[in-house]
Amino acid sequence: MSGIGWRGPLLAVLLGGACGSPTPPSDRAHDRAPETPAHRCEERVEQMREDLAALETLASLRARSRPAALVEGEGGDAKVDAILAVTASELAWDGRPLGQWPAAGEGSRLPRQLDEALAAALAEARPERLGLAIDGDAPWAKVVATTDALRAHGRSQVVLLFDGPPPSVLDRSRFGRELERQPPDERLAFAAQRVHELTEDCAPVREVFERMAREGSDAAEAEIARALPEAVTRCQCATEVETLAEVFLVLTLPALRVVGSTIELGGDEAPPLIQPPEVRWREVARGVEAAGQGRRWSFDGGPALEPEPEPEPPRRPRAAR
Repeated sequence: MSGIGWRGPLLAVLLGGACGSPTPPSDRAHDRAPETPAHRCEERVEQMREDLAALETLASLRARSRPAALVEGEGGDAKVDAILAVTASELAWDGRPLGQWPAAGEGSRLPRQLDEALAAALAEARPERLGLAIDGDAPWAKVVATTDALRAHGRSQVVLLFDGPPPSVLDRSRFGRELERQPPDERLAFAAQRVHELTEDCAPVREVFERMAREGSDAAEAEIARALPEAVTRCQCATEVETLAEVFLVLTLPALRVVGSTIELGGDEAPPLIQPPEVRWREVARGVEAAGQGRRWSFDGGPALEPEPEPEPPRRPRAAR
């Protein structure tokens, strides 16, 4: 389920509007959650915080990978200290632009302005683990120019970032399994109705979900993940706390999934991994991940992308004699 398509149905159900033919409420909708002693409520809320921490981490990774649209791949947890994003038009550092590529040229050298900006970012952040978020449409020549610059600045290892499977917290989700059993065209209504059931006895939690349905950005979802445990506490756990966390994660995590694969960048003497300069990253990403370990990424042919010349200072007119 995408992180976007469910927002309309959810908001419609929460606000009492029509949204097709929602799944009829289950019997659980009319059963209030049993009263929870204060100490037990605190324990349940703390577990919710731990479960939702995965969302905050992934939302941060996704935001810091912008503007790159990651391609699908495999890997483990993407534990990185900073992220360099590469697209066909620009480089960015933790979501902030470093600069634009020149309008013309596909080559193996980073333009001077970009190289200086990259060097400054590396020197300031000094990341132990650097994530490399490459947009699917980025040409191989620009990927090579970037990795060559990283090697020149002393970086021999990067963590390639990919879209990947949802975190393991979803594997044990009862709600996730319930959702999968629904016909595809009824899943949105089912999810929205389940949220309605879980929030009807807890106005603060209902307000959190309404805000999530209205706002809909990765950063907003991470912020709401932090607000949800507090809202549950205000209700004294008058809802199915564990299921509530599962519903939130199932609705949001699939659109935020990020995995990482650590790659050693080979030096000048390493065997080259050659691709055509114009080929797009999405066409070679999986192969590079599998075969690029310890090799020097390169291409055969293509003009070098020379640094842009510095403008000459204006000449002073000669004084009349």
